[in-house]
Amino acid sequence: FILNYKKIKMDEMDISFFLEFELYKHPFREEELGVILGNLLDNAIEAAALCEQGKRYILLRLCNNNDIFLLSMKNSSTRMPFIKNGDFVTSKKDKNLHGFGTVNVRSIVERYGGEIDFKYDSSYFEVNILV
Repeated sequence: FILNYKKIKMDEMDISFFLEFELYKHPFREEELGVILGNLLDNAIEAAALCEQGKRYILLRLCNNNDIFLLSMKNSSTRMPFIKNGDFVTSKKDKNLHGFGTVNVRSIVERYGGEIDFKYDSSYFEVNILV
């Protein structure tokens, strides 16, 4: 459901979406996977939408390698993220209502003994999750 809903938003914003899906199991409760995908896709859509048309993209890979769950997402971007005390800081005006997405994602991943890694520069943002 989340992927279909977010794909509609991507299409409306002319964001190319590439999905690699070879998933037969994941360690999370359904609502936790929804939080992870929802937050990461929202952030990716917001960043990609700021890019020049024709350069907007989101790549999502969900797969298993033996008993390991892997989520990898990369999106186009136009700027470096702002980080304070090791956490990403929202660029939205109402900071009291926003800015908790990656904190929530990290919390869920760590609860399952997983690892989360972020890579970025001024042209892309990437998150990798292993559990």
